[in-house]
Amino acid sequence: MELSFALDRPVVAGTAPVRVHLLVRLETWPEEGGAQRTPLNLSLALDCSSSMMGRKLAATRDAAIALVERLGPADVLSVVT
Repeated sequence: MELSFALDRPVVAGTAPVRVHLLVRLETWPEEGGAQRTPLNLSLALDCSSSMMGRKLAATRDAAIALVERLGPADVLSVVT
């Protein structure tokens, strides 16, 4: 098992409240000869409003692409914008 994390900014000042996004990633690997994963049936809701323009929408797009790249052939994904 591997655990990693990352903040969305390199430095956070401690003088005033600020919103910080934290990405936590926990990755496991199946045991050789172990049971296969149950297929997923996911729905992904994407906010494409004007408040998401720029960096927020780009990060959302990148996260959606990363999700799609990890899906298996038996998985189902629905996307709502």
